[in-house]
Amino acid sequence: MIYHYSDSSTLIKILESKVLWLSDILKMNDPGEYTAGFEIVKSVFKQKFPDHLDWLERNHFIGKDKKTLLLSCSFSKQKDDLGQWRAYGDDSKGVAIGFTPEIIKESNTIDIPMGLARGIEKRSSVLFHDVIYSQESLKSEAEKILGGFFFQSNMSFQNILNSDENILALNLSRLACLYKTEFYAREGEVRCMTEVNKNIEVHTEPNLKKHLAFNVKFRSGKYGITPYTELNLCNENGTSISEVILGPNNTERIEDIKFMLEVLGYARVNVSKSNGLYR
Repeated sequence: MIYHYSDSSTLIKILESKVLWLSDILKMNDPGEYTAGFEIVKSVFKQKFPDHLDWLERNHFIGKDKKTLLLSCSFSKQKDDLGQWRAYGDDSKGVAIGFTPEIIKESNTIDIPMGLARGIEKRSSVLFHDVIYSQESLKSEAEKILGGFFFQSNMSFQNILNSDENILALNLSRLACLYKTEFYAREGEVRCMTEVNKNIEVHTEPNLKKHLAFNVKFRSGKYGITPYTELNLCNENGTSISEVILGPNNTERIEDIKFMLEVLGYARVNVSKSNGLYR
């Protein structure tokens, strides 16, 4: 179970729309976060492949001049946490919404052609990643990614890359997006992520647009006009919303929240009150 803390009005919007927003990761937080993460990943890459640093600079996915957006939505592993209530739960007057990640993944899929013999395969178009709060842990993960691609040390850099070049660049870019300083470690953040191609034709040509996993929309945010897409929270088999916790200073009655949930089609969601006392 992972949790999204919000105020009560946002809870209503989520229940009615059945979506959350995946937003451009460079417009969600301090853009310096990605830069810091990328510099750490780059240091590992440089250590292993000092003659090919220009490849990483050209091919990593994040930046104003890049052709791919990484979109993200933040959750927390912390179920009933004072820090989360203060920072994201309307100073304890809001709610914590509990989600089942597997149902979110099942509710956001794309059809992948697998050839005549295997037909079409459905795959989730989103991934969940734990945020990394340690430079050493980030370096270790970067080494694992590079080790998986370059296990044959006697082969040349370019020969090993061949058709996997984009996958390596994407994996390193995703990893860089997961870094935050240790100061925030108590948040226990989990990020739901997806990628969107910025090629204009993909978004405007009908024959190409119909194959997109997500349609891109735009909103105004703290760091300017922000691309985002809608993350589906439900499918024909049910909802990913499993729990609603009322904050320590939330004055709503549990019975009223249950009534709202049932009217809106969420009959099996558990509702409880925070165990905390907050003044």
